[in-house]
Amino acid sequence: MAYTAKTWAVNEVITSTALNNLETGAEEAYLLSEQVIDTDKSWNDKKITDLENVSGPQFLIAASDTEIFKDTYSAATKNSPNTGGYGLVVTSVIPGRYGKESVIRLSTTCTVHENPIGYAAANVDVRVNGSSVALHALPYAYPGTTTTNTDDITVSPGDIITVYISGSQYDEGRYYSTTYLTEFKVSGDDPFAAWSAT
Repeated sequence: MAYTAKTWAVNEVITSTALNNLETGAEEAYLLSEQVIDTDKSWNDKKITDLENVSGPQFLIAASDTEIFKDTYSAATKNSPNTGGYGLVVTSVIPGRYGKESVIRLSTTCTVHENPIGYAAANVDVRVNGSSVALHALPYAYPGTTTTNTDDITVSPGDIITVYISGSQYDEGRYYSTTYLTEFKVSGDDPFAAWSAT
Protein backbone atom coordinates (compact mmCIF):
# COMPACT_ATOMS: atom_id res chain seq x y z
CA MET A 1 0.00 0.00 0.00
CA ALA A 2 1.44 3.36 -1.01
CA TYR A 3 2.14 5.91 1.72
CA THR A 4 -0.28 8.84 1.92
CA ALA A 5 1.06 12.04 3.44
CA LYS A 6 -0.92 13.49 6.33
CA THR A 7 -1.68 17.19 6.63
CA TRP A 8 -1.29 18.12 10.27
CA ALA A 9 -3.49 20.74 11.91
CA VAL A 10 -2.19 23.24 14.46
CA ASN A 11 -2.13 21.77 17.98
CA GLU A 12 -3.20 18.34 16.65
CA VAL A 13 -2.31 15.48 18.99
CA ILE A 14 0.32 13.06 17.67
CA THR A 15 -1.21 9.58 17.90
CA SER A 16 0.29 6.12 17.65
CA THR A 17 -1.73 5.56 14.46
CA ALA A 18 -0.18 8.59 12.80
CA LEU A 19 3.32 7.60 13.90
CA ASN A 20 2.83 4.04 12.66
CA ASN A 21 1.73 5.47 9.32
CA LEU A 22 5.04 7.37 9.14
CA GLU A 23 7.00 4.20 9.99
CA THR A 24 5.22 2.23 7.30
CA GLY A 25 5.82 4.98 4.74
CA ALA A 26 9.52 5.10 5.54
CA GLU A 27 9.81 1.33 5.11
CA GLU A 28 7.93 1.33 1.82
CA ALA A 29 10.11 4.12 0.48
CA TYR A 30 12.87 1.56 -0.06
CA LEU A 31 10.72 -0.66 -2.28
CA LEU A 32 11.17 -0.20 -6.02
CA SER A 33 7.51 -1.03 -6.52
CA GLU A 34 6.56 2.04 -4.51
CA GLN A 35 8.78 4.47 -6.39
CA VAL A 36 7.33 7.08 -8.72
CA ILE A 37 9.44 6.98 -11.87
CA ASP A 38 9.59 10.39 -13.52
CA THR A 39 10.15 9.46 -17.15
CA ASP A 40 9.60 13.00 -18.41
CA LYS A 41 13.01 14.15 -17.24
CA SER A 42 15.84 14.55 -19.75
CA TRP A 43 18.32 13.14 -17.18
CA ASN A 44 20.65 16.01 -18.20
CA ASP A 45 22.33 13.67 -20.71
CA LYS A 46 23.25 11.25 -17.92
CA LYS A 47 23.13 7.50 -18.51
CA ILE A 48 22.31 4.49 -16.36
CA THR A 49 25.32 2.21 -16.31
CA ASP A 50 26.56 -0.98 -14.65
CA LEU A 51 23.37 -2.96 -15.29
CA GLU A 52 25.07 -6.33 -15.75
CA ASN A 53 22.76 -8.08 -13.30
CA VAL A 54 19.52 -6.54 -14.54
CA SER A 55 17.56 -8.72 -16.93
CA GLY A 56 14.04 -9.32 -18.12
CA PRO A 57 11.87 -12.29 -17.22
CA GLN A 58 13.23 -15.76 -17.90
CA PHE A 59 11.30 -18.82 -19.02
CA LEU A 60 12.22 -22.45 -18.43
CA ILE A 61 12.01 -23.89 -21.93
CA ALA A 62 11.13 -27.56 -22.48
CA ALA A 63 11.94 -29.55 -25.58
CA SER A 64 9.04 -30.15 -27.94
CA ASP A 65 8.37 -30.47 -31.66
CA THR A 66 7.19 -26.85 -31.90
CA GLU A 67 9.59 -25.10 -34.25
CA ILE A 68 11.41 -22.07 -32.84
CA PHE A 69 13.96 -21.47 -35.56
CA LYS A 70 15.01 -23.06 -38.83
CA ASP A 71 17.56 -22.12 -41.43
CA THR A 72 18.73 -23.93 -44.56
CA TYR A 73 22.13 -23.76 -46.20
CA SER A 74 23.94 -24.62 -49.41
CA ALA A 75 27.20 -26.46 -49.83
CA ALA A 76 28.98 -23.21 -50.59
CA THR A 77 28.40 -21.82 -47.10
CA LYS A 78 28.28 -24.68 -44.57
CA ASN A 79 30.51 -27.45 -45.88
CA SER A 80 33.04 -29.59 -44.05
CA PRO A 81 36.76 -29.31 -44.88
CA ASN A 82 38.13 -31.84 -47.36
CA THR A 83 40.41 -33.26 -44.70
CA GLY A 84 39.94 -35.51 -41.71
CA GLY A 85 39.48 -32.51 -39.41
CA TYR A 86 36.39 -30.64 -38.26
CA GLY A 87 35.04 -27.42 -39.69
CA LEU A 88 32.79 -24.99 -37.82
CA VAL A 89 29.53 -24.54 -39.70
CA VAL A 90 27.04 -22.90 -37.30
CA THR A 91 27.22 -20.74 -34.18
CA SER A 92 24.19 -19.75 -32.11
CA VAL A 93 23.78 -18.11 -28.69
CA ILE A 94 21.04 -19.12 -26.24
CA PRO A 95 18.75 -16.09 -25.66
CA GLY A 96 18.82 -14.36 -22.28
CA ARG A 97 15.12 -15.07 -21.71
CA TYR A 98 15.85 -18.80 -21.34
CA GLY A 99 15.93 -20.03 -17.78
CA LYS A 100 18.86 -22.02 -16.45
CA GLU A 101 18.77 -25.68 -17.52
CA SER A 102 16.20 -25.17 -20.25
CA VAL A 103 16.01 -27.98 -22.81
CA ILE A 104 15.87 -27.43 -26.55
CA ARG A 105 15.42 -29.95 -29.35
CA LEU A 106 18.16 -29.44 -31.94
CA SER A 107 18.03 -31.07 -35.37
CA THR A 108 20.90 -31.05 -37.84
CA THR A 109 20.40 -32.27 -41.40
CA CYS A 110 23.52 -33.04 -43.42
CA THR A 111 23.99 -33.94 -47.08
CA VAL A 112 26.93 -35.68 -48.74
CA HIS A 113 28.19 -33.11 -51.23
CA GLU A 114 31.36 -34.23 -52.95
CA ASN A 115 32.64 -37.77 -53.06
CA PRO A 116 34.85 -38.90 -55.97
CA ILE A 117 34.91 -42.57 -55.02
CA GLY A 118 31.24 -43.06 -54.20
CA TYR A 119 31.08 -43.08 -50.45
CA ALA A 120 31.70 -40.75 -47.53
CA ALA A 121 32.22 -40.90 -43.81
CA ALA A 122 31.74 -37.81 -41.67
CA ASN A 123 30.87 -36.82 -38.13
CA VAL A 124 28.55 -34.12 -36.82
CA ASP A 125 29.59 -32.72 -33.45
CA VAL A 126 27.23 -30.44 -31.49
CA ARG A 127 28.98 -28.51 -28.74
CA VAL A 128 27.83 -26.25 -25.91
CA ASN A 129 30.47 -23.76 -24.75
CA GLY A 130 33.10 -25.84 -26.52
CA SER A 131 32.17 -29.19 -24.96
CA SER A 132 30.69 -31.92 -27.13
CA VAL A 133 27.11 -32.83 -26.15
CA ALA A 134 26.09 -34.86 -29.22
CA LEU A 135 28.36 -36.67 -31.66
CA HIS A 136 26.91 -38.51 -34.66
CA ALA A 137 28.73 -40.61 -37.23
CA LEU A 138 27.11 -40.15 -40.61
CA PRO A 139 26.71 -43.32 -42.68
CA TYR A 140 28.75 -44.11 -45.79
CA ALA A 141 26.67 -42.75 -48.62
CA TYR A 142 26.60 -41.42 -52.16
CA PRO A 143 26.45 -37.69 -52.95
CA GLY A 144 23.02 -36.23 -52.30
CA THR A 145 22.27 -38.60 -49.41
CA THR A 146 20.70 -36.73 -46.48
CA THR A 147 20.83 -37.65 -42.79
CA THR A 148 19.01 -35.92 -39.90
CA ASN A 149 20.00 -36.23 -36.24
CA THR A 150 17.93 -34.83 -33.37
CA ASP A 151 19.05 -34.26 -29.79
CA ASP A 152 17.50 -32.76 -26.65
CA ILE A 153 20.15 -30.44 -25.22
CA THR A 154 20.22 -28.74 -21.82
CA VAL A 155 21.20 -25.08 -22.04
CA SER A 156 21.33 -21.87 -20.02
CA PRO A 157 21.12 -18.22 -21.10
CA GLY A 158 24.23 -17.06 -22.93
CA ASP A 159 25.45 -20.57 -23.77
CA ILE A 160 27.10 -20.84 -27.18
CA ILE A 161 26.02 -23.71 -29.43
CA THR A 162 28.37 -24.66 -32.23
CA VAL A 163 28.02 -27.35 -34.89
CA TYR A 164 31.09 -28.92 -36.48
CA ILE A 165 31.24 -31.33 -39.41
CA SER A 166 34.25 -33.42 -40.36
CA GLY A 167 35.33 -34.33 -43.87
CA SER A 168 37.16 -37.45 -45.02
CA GLN A 169 40.37 -38.31 -46.86
CA TYR A 170 41.28 -41.53 -48.63
CA ASP A 171 44.47 -42.92 -50.12
CA GLU A 172 46.74 -40.39 -48.39
CA GLY A 173 44.72 -37.44 -49.55
CA ARG A 174 44.33 -38.40 -53.20
CA TYR A 175 40.57 -38.65 -52.68
CA TYR A 176 38.34 -36.78 -50.32
CA SER A 177 34.70 -36.20 -49.53
CA THR A 178 32.81 -33.24 -48.11
CA THR A 179 29.50 -33.04 -46.31
CA TYR A 180 27.47 -29.90 -45.71
CA LEU A 181 24.81 -28.78 -43.30
CA THR A 182 21.48 -28.58 -45.10
CA GLU A 183 19.30 -27.50 -42.17
CA PHE A 184 19.68 -26.27 -38.61
CA LYS A 185 16.45 -26.40 -36.60
CA VAL A 186 15.64 -25.60 -32.98
CA SER A 187 12.35 -26.67 -31.36
CA GLY A 188 10.79 -26.14 -27.94
CA ASP A 189 8.02 -24.33 -26.10
CA ASP A 190 9.57 -20.84 -26.38
CA PRO A 191 6.59 -18.42 -26.25
CA PHE A 192 8.48 -15.81 -28.28
CA ALA A 193 10.16 -18.03 -30.88
CA ALA A 194 12.89 -15.49 -31.57
CA TRP A 195 16.28 -17.01 -32.42
CA SER A 196 19.26 -16.49 -34.67
CA ALA A 197 22.25 -18.44 -35.96
CA THR A 198 25.30 -17.67 -38.10
